[in-house]
Amino acid sequence: MSSPPPPTAPTAPTAPAHGPRALYVLLLVVFINLVGFGIVIPLLPFYAKALNAEPWQITALFSAYSLGQFVAEPFWGRLSDRIGRRPVLIITILANTAAYVALAFAPNIAVAFLVRLASGVATGNISTIQGYMADVTPPEKRAARLGLLGAAFGMGFVVGPALGGLLAHPDAGPLGFQIPLFVAAGLAAVASLGVFLFVVESRAPSDPATPRPHRREALIAARAHPVLSRVLLVTLVSTAAFAGMESVFGLWTHARFNWGPREVGLCFAVIGVVASIGQGAGRGDGRLARRFGEPRVLTAGLSIIAVTLFLTRSCPAPPWPR
Repeated sequence: MSSPPPPTAPTAPTAPAHGPRALYVLLLVVFINLVGFGIVIPLLPFYAKALNAEPWQITALFSAYSLGQFVAEPFWGRLSDRIGRRPVLIITILANTAAYVALAFAPNIAVAFLVRLASGVATGNISTIQGYMADVTPPEKRAARLGLLGAAFGMGFVVGPALGGLLAHPDAGPLGFQIPLFVAAGLAAVASLGVFLFVVESRAPSDPATPRPHRREALIAARAHPVLSRVLLVTLVSTAAFAGMESVFGLWTHARFNWGPREVGLCFAVIGVVASIGQGAGRGDGRLARRFGEPRVLTAGLSIIAVTLFLTRSCPAPPWPR
């Protein structure tokens, strides 16, 4: 599970937000985004197997989503600067709604791959939400509100996998995965309606002729920075390791323990709970970082991940029957 991207720079709002109501809607959008993402995670390997997919095709489905997200994230950020945050939120959430429905009716693995790619492209609204919150939040309250955003992010990853695992019925073939996908689509539709009704625009559209830094320029600057370049490298490697575990975990547990979507979903929900507790203890008030230093805390966290991933391969079968 990755953390939300850093917020964009604040700009002058064009209209006041509807007080706490807009904040609650935005937090709900983040929560629903991660619920939808989490719903798909435990059932995706079994969904793909129902479409007669090979193991490499199953892992490709996970990669397709991340690829789409990587390619489209800067586009949505620039577009939200140009036309405003609110329309981008509505567009991306509705696109996610359509992607969940399309995945429910995908006739083969090739179409499912394209749908997952499109779904990743549409998932650019987390950074847009952070930009909105930076636009309308005073600097002294920004840390607290971004903390609420992280809490919504974590709770979504707890609820989503559990819900997806409980609603899936792999014995029914591809049709057995339609109910959780329809639930994800319904939640996304509700979120888009909430944005439409309760969220006002936070900034004026910018001049299209205004020059913006290119991604290549930002990468070159980050690479030249002695600290930022190392942080980005560590983030890349650790995220790739966790994402690799996610993509094969369902296949491995099914082969070793005969697990299905329910067991995998509940396991990911537990991971989400533990991760939320760990993040709250590690960075909620910065106590550990102040006491031991940020490099030591980061090293300890990465070491725990490495050890647990290594030990996972030798886990015994659980005591309860399948």
